[in-house]
Amino acid sequence: GQVGFEARMYVPNDTFCSSTWYTPVHIDSLPIFPTGCIYEWNNPVDRCRFNTSVLVSEIGVMANIQTLVHDTYLLLRVARTQRARIQMILTPHDSLDPSYFATFGEFETVGYVAFPTGMALVCIEGVQFETASFPSITSDPFEFTYQNTYELGIPAVFGMLVTQNSLTDSTAVRVFARTETSSFAITQEDQCAEEQVVHTTPERAT
Repeated sequence: GQVGFEARMYVPNDTFCSSTWYTPVHIDSLPIFPTGCIYEWNNPVDRCRFNTSVLVSEIGVMANIQTLVHDTYLLLRVARTQRARIQMILTPHDSLDPSYFATFGEFETVGYVAFPTGMALVCIEGVQFETASFPSITSDPFEFTYQNTYELGIPAVFGMLVTQNSLTDSTAVRVFARTETSSFAITQEDQCAEEQVVHTTPERAT
């Protein structure tokens, strides 16, 4: 039978923001440690782990929130990657009111996939995909060239930040100007307590 799911797009609520911009104060986020996958169904202790031949800096992650506990904008990003686990953080829209962050006390369920970067695969059915790691992405646009040749059209590009070197602003990776051979990417900060969206601290993205 058919299988489906529901998706929803959110616009950040600027109620707690200011039109007189200033530098916000850092507020600690809640770390979550996914336990990984099981590669023996009857052995709950045997968890997936990347081989030591895969550098930690070569591990990529894609993730998405799977529940709707908080019916509002939430940004998901990875703070740290290791061979046996990853640390993910849910980041709400910035706010001038610290009490706003206290409203996010319930857990959300997250789905994720961890993978080695630098791969380029072409399936016999014609499906193509590749993985990459960008160790120093900022708000300065940079162009990256695909490994595969996409003759059928412009490919979709998915990415997320897998470091949290700067803790003062909600930040995400943005892809634009896609073609059949390359795309551009930048980081963009939340626009709440500051008017500018420039993110100068280098982050790693996959």
